[in-house]
Amino acid sequence: MHYLVGTEQPDWALAVELDSDLAAATRNKLFTQAVDQQLLVAGYHFPFPGIGRLISQNLNSQKKGWRYVPVQTA
Repeated sequence: MHYLVGTEQPDWALAVELDSDLAAATRNKLFTQAVDQQLLVAGYHFPFPGIGRLISQNLNSQKKGWRYVPVQTA
C-alpha cells in the first residue's frame, strides 16, 4: 500500500490506475484477506512505524472500509 487514504476509501481511484474498477476490487480483496488472516501490512506514507494491521469499519450502510492500526513499539 502507498497512502493511508487507500485503506479508508478503497473505492477511490488514483490517476495512475489503468483499470480503476479492477484496482478497487483488488484492494478490497487484499484488505479483507489482511483482516481475516490478521496479517501485518506496510505502507510508505503510513504513521510511524509504517507497519500495522487493518481492521474493518463500515463507512455507511452500503460501503465498507478499513482502518490502519500501527503496531506498538517499545
